[in-house]
Amino acid sequence: MTSKRVVTFVVIGVVLMFVSSIAACGGLFYFLYQDTNNKFSPIVDDIFVAIQEEKSEQVYRDITSPEFQQSVTQEHFAGICASYRELGMIKSKTMTSFNVNYNNGQQSADVAY
Repeated sequence: MTSKRVVTFVVIGVVLMFVSSIAACGGLFYFLYQDTNNKFSPIVDDIFVAIQEEKSEQVYRDITSPEFQQSVTQEHFAGICASYRELGMIKSKTMTSFNVNYNNGQQSADVAY
């Protein structure tokens, strides 16, 4: 076997490994995106339905995080919810980004629509 042929096989092997790695990363990202969307979209839908049904106090108390509650008062949140109700029900939503964190068995997510 000539050295030219060996180099060709090595280059082809490296290219195939590179393409396989890109495909695997793309597939993993797609799986994580779909999993996150399926997990958190129903929660977001429940929040918007509760706000539309004027249950902003319940949403603030039960669903929002302590960090959110420290930076936004319940009265301010009620005002935000009232503004949302004036706009009407949400027509459609698409998740644009997400960041899921696991810390000591606790899962938190930052999801943007």
